[in-house]
Amino acid sequence: MSISYPPAVVIGGQVMGTVSANLRPGTIEVVDFGTKSFVNGAAGISLDGVSLRVTGCVGTVAVRSFTRVSIGTAGNDTTVHVYGKAREL
Repeated sequence: MSISYPPAVVIGGQVMGTVSANLRPGTIEVVDFGTKSFVNGAAGISLDGVSLRVTGCVGTVAVRSFTRVSIGTAGNDTTVHVYGKAREL
């Protein structure tokens, strides 16, 4: 309410809403689908119909497949990663 001169009475109201969100950077999640040991120099894993769930995402989501091969001997350990192309969902 406000009162002014010359005398007048103005009654009014105002309603204001707010919207807020707690934004934070995304994270990288590694999802292991299996581990195999080499038998006679060969190993393999086959996947079909794999699905993933994404929650709490505001922006773009991308997935990338990769293969990690680790070989260890008494004298040496070696790990190699091979990455596929990133795909936006």
